[in-house]
Amino acid sequence: MSAASWRSPSAPPNPAAPRVFVSITTHTTRHLAATLAGLAWQTLAPHAIAVSCDTDAPALAAELDLWWPRVRCALGTRHPSASTVLLHTFRPHQGRPRANQTRNNGLRALIDHAGLQPSDLIVILDGDIALASDALTQHQALAAAGAHLNIGYRVMLDEAATAGVTPDSLLAGGVDCGSLISPLARGELERRHARYRRNLFFSRFGFIKPHKPKIISCHFAVRLSALLAVNGCDEEFAGHRFDDDDLSRRIRLSNRRIPTAIAVSTIDAFHLHHPTRAFPDLANDPGYQRWNRTDLPIRAACGLDSPLDQPTPTVRRISP
Repeated sequence: MSAASWRSPSAPPNPAAPRVFVSITTHTTRHLAATLAGLAWQTLAPHAIAVSCDTDAPALAAELDLWWPRVRCALGTRHPSASTVLLHTFRPHQGRPRANQTRNNGLRALIDHAGLQPSDLIVILDGDIALASDALTQHQALAAAGAHLNIGYRVMLDEAATAGVTPDSLLAGGVDCGSLISPLARGELERRHARYRRNLFFSRFGFIKPHKPKIISCHFAVRLSALLAVNGCDEEFAGHRFDDDDLSRRIRLSNRRIPTAIAVSTIDAFHLHHPTRAFPDLANDPGYQRWNRTDLPIRAACGLDSPLDQPTPTVRRISP
């Protein structure tokens, strides 16, 4: 599929390719090194990376200090003129998961310390996602063709496959997509891709649920301008579910015709295996309870420019 084939008729191509930033959200070291190492051999060097942590655990700082020099060295080998910056932002854990606040903290760090501008593109990842080596190039190409929102997806790796996707193997040359995506899984991605494209068409007329086609919070890309329009992520969400449904709904309600690229089967990303938590039933799930409300504004009350109360996050720049 060509980069232009998805484009909304209302969005003329933009010949200027935007700068690409990466924001990684995590609360654990489990796969953080692999996520970071997955950026080492990208065909496009990101302008800056923020790792935003939902805790101030010293182990996270130690992990970044250990691996970033190696990642930066690999980036420099492939892109000698690159000057990618790594920012680590953190504050004490707030007693319950605050992924949305953590994502906004990463965005604020990029705005304040790396010059993120409204026209720039941010690729937003969770700290258990490894990208194929052409992922950032493809995200940038879609944005250069006019997209303000790229809806990605991920392939769920089992424990055996994840064991082969190590930081060292990623530093040695990136992800071998052919060995990780079976024909069956590829077919499933292509069917989902087609369904999301149908959802995108009907969403412009209000003929489908307003959060569809749905953002998946572990892998998507968005222009900062689109996030500013809705005040970023809603920081009053707690827990691990429905926050991405909320952001998807608010972005689409703010602009039914926001130029959107469906990249479910065209930009490969891999979710690295880890034990899963038991989720509460919907009646007791705080994320679902907030998502199910009908009185919430499109522009989040507690968001990018109006954070929910928290200790002031620390932002440190990690040297190569």
